[in-house]
Formats: sequence, structure tokens, C-alpha cells
Amino acid sequence: MSTFKVKIGVVALIIIGGLTVAMLMLAVSPLSTQGMHKATSAVRRASKLVERSQRLYAYDLVARAKALAAKKAWADGIRQEDEKQRRAAIFDAINQIDKKLKDKNLKPGFLGCVDKKGVIIARDLDPNADHGEQLKYDTVTAVLSSGRARSAVWLMKNRMLRAAVAPVIDAGNIVGAVVLAYDFTVAEARQDQSQFGAHVAYILDGNIRATSFTEANDPNTEDASKVSAVASAIMAKAKQAIAAGKISDVLDITINGEAYKAITGPLPAPISIVTQTLPGKAAGKEKTAVGFVVLSSLDKALAPAGRARLVVLVFGVIVLLLVFGCMWGVERHFVNAQDHLELGINEVINGNMEYIFDARQEFEGMANALNVMLARLLGRPEPGEDEEGDAAWRADVIVVDAMEGASDPGLAQSLAGEAEDQYFARLFSEYVEARKQANLPTEGISLENLTQKLRANEAMLKAKHKCRMVRFVVSSAGGKVSFKPVRID
Repeated sequence: MSTFKVKIGVVALIIIGGLTVAMLMLAVSPLSTQGMHKATSAVRRASKLVERSQRLYAYDLVARAKALAAKKAWADGIRQEDEKQRRAAIFDAINQIDKKLKDKNLKPGFLGCVDKKGVIIARDLDPNADHGEQLKYDTVTAVLSSGRARSAVWLMKNRMLRAAVAPVIDAGNIVGAVVLAYDFTVAEARQDQSQFGAHVAYILDGNIRATSFTEANDPNTEDASKVSAVASAIMAKAKQAIAAGKISDVLDITINGEAYKAITGPLPAPISIVTQTLPGKAAGKEKTAVGFVVLSSLDKALAPAGRARLVVLVFGVIVLLLVFGCMWGVERHFVNAQDHLELGINEVINGNMEYIFDARQEFEGMANALNVMLARLLGRPEPGEDEEGDAAWRADVIVVDAMEGASDPGLAQSLAGEAEDQYFARLFSEYVEARKQANLPTEGISLENLTQKLRANEAMLKAKHKCRMVRFVVSSAGGKVSFKPVRID
């Protein structure tokens, strides 16, 4: 039975394991595929949106710079011969524009005016700030040479700026330029993230300058550890993509133990708007390497699949526990009862004729049937019958006394030498006669049935007492007729 139990357990384990694997394949695998597709699609979509938005930013910024440069105040101020008066006039124009932009929540990171040599006349903050410094950017030189308003991305005092330069025209001549620039900020990167559906980082000259990765407790502060991890994971690919001027394929990277899908590439080329073109002059191009990275968390995209996988596994474990719990219940209430019956049968086989099968609830009918079968086979009263009363008497019931330890040697030898047919015939005659003398019923008693009962009892006693032969003699005492077994070794 124990082998059967093991087989049942193994089969249950295989079936539940197979169903669990099937559920993982049918339910979790599609979710994993969807999560992978979601993360990949997110970075592809975000990379296109970055290019489009940066191009729109550039157009808008160049248009604003061009509109500002068209104001008469710039040309009037630049015409001032006295340097202090020129600086004051330009600074006053800057303050007026700066205030209007601030009121519109468009305050720039840099607003200034340069002369036709690219030297700063004045800028925002204060009239002496950066005065007389050369604004050494190719875009400034190109605008002063070509007359085209242009966009660019600059690194100014460790700040990444989105800039636009527009020429100031006076009497058909380029006399200077207006410079309008805005910082790439963490707040802008976070706004881009919400719009693009993916994290974004902006790159300038091999360094990440602004990202949407912020501290959990402070959304305005970059998460330095993640910025460093992003740079380590992506910068080599970013430099290759920027140098090639092409968007990269979807990349698999890991940031602080979290898997991401990423795409990197260059920001769009500078935008230029014609204001006044001077013959023979070409527009210049910044030599800075400017790019971006968009990233989408693969782990978060796969989280639903992970949760589904956990649910399926937990469900499988619960079902397995339920199955084994049911097996334990079945074993306790049925298998153990069956084992108990098997033990009883072994007792009877080994000669324990007095054994009574325990009528447990689970196999009550079988136990009673076995007790009845054994009683009828051995010729003893069935369970619940009174062997002393005539009303309970049946012709197929005999009474066998307990075997004594030692038998009379002479009697044993005499019985052993008697032929079997004569022996059973004699016992039959003596048994019927004894019952008549004791005024006990004799109807229905037959030699065949009596022989069968005695053979069964002999076999049981031989097995129980480990002897060569058992014979019986009829005993009558106190109105009771029984068979007394005689041990023959």
C-alpha cells in the first residue's frame, strides 16, 4: 500500500506540475511578450518624440529670438558711441524684455546682446556681468556672418543651454546679435518624461547634463547614482550614435540592478531662419556632440507577468497542498482502514481464529462480511448471535475449544493413524449422537459441511501452533457439545 501511496503522490505532483507549466505558458508567456513589446515600443515612440519636440523647441526659440532682435531698441543702443551709454541702453532693453518673459513664465537662462565682433555688450542679471567677454560659439560667428537666425546647444559655465542667436540689423547692416538661451533642466526632463512615456537624458560632449531620474524624496533633485549608472551603461553607444548622426537600435542596459530598454542618438540639427543673408557667407555649425537617451524600465513592463507568474506558482502550491491534504485525509480515513483489514486478514492466515475484524465506519460492511465469512467457514456463531441459545442455533455452526499445550501421546498417535475418511465419518456420527443425548437440535447437520468446518479449523490451528497435524475429538459437558483439538507433532 505504501508503494501505491507513493505512486499516487508522484502522479499528482506530475499532473499539477504539468498544469502549472501549462498555465505559465498560456497566461504568463503572453504577458511577458506584451511587457517586452511595451518597453520596446515606449523607447521607439519616445525617441521620435524627442526629435520632434526638440525641433519644435528650436523653431520656437529661433522665432522668438528673431522677433526680439527686430526691436528698434537694440540698434539704437548699439549706435551709441559712448561705451557706458551703449551698455546702459542695451541693459535697459534687456531688463524690459526679461520682465515680460518672466511674467509669461518664460524667463531665460541667458539673455544678452553682442556687437558685430561677438563681444558681449550686456546681459541679464547686472550690466557688468560678462561685459566685454567674447561669446566664443560658432553659432554666434555664423549668425554675424550670414545674417541667419540660428539655434544651437551650448555648454556655458557647466550649464547645458538651448540657445538661439538672431542678428540685429541697422540700415541693412548686421551690427550685432541678440542671444536667447534656456537651460536643459531636471524639471524639463521630468516634463518630457511625462509626455514621452519614457525616461530621458540629454548628452553634451560625452556627459549627461540633465535627466528625468530624480530622488524619490525630492523630484527636483537628480538621482546622482542613477545618472552615473546611465552614463556608464550607455555613453559608449551614445557617442557612436552621435558621431554617426543616426539613432541607435533598441539597447538592453541595466541601471542599479533594474533592466531597461534604451535608444540613443543625436539631437536634431540646428534650425536657421533667414533674416538677412550676406553674399558669399555660409552658416556655421557647432562642433559640440549633442544627443539624448530615452529609457523605459523593462522590469516594470514585465511586472504584470511577474505577478501573474507568482499567482500561478502560489496557486499551484496551494492546489498541491490541497491534493496532498486530501490524500492524507483519504489515507487516514480509508487507506489506514484498509491496512487494518489487511492486518486482520494476515492474523487469520497466521492462525488467529479468534480474530474479530474491527467494523470501522469506512469499511463497516466489509468488516462485518469478513466476520460472517470467517464464522461460517469455521463453524462458529456469527457476530451478534448467542451460541448458547437454541433459538440462535444453526446446523453450520460448531464450537471448537481452545487447544491445550500438550496432548495425550496415545490419543494423538491413535488419531494420526486413522484414515481421514473414517476419521471424519466417525466424528460426524459421534457429534450427532452427542447432540441427541444432550437434547440439542441435529437437523441440517451434514457430513460434508462438518468436514469443511473441521478442515478450516485444523488449518487455522496448524498455522497458529506450528504443528504437523490437528485432529478433533467430540466433547460433551454441561449440555454443550464441542470439538476439542488434539495437537499432533
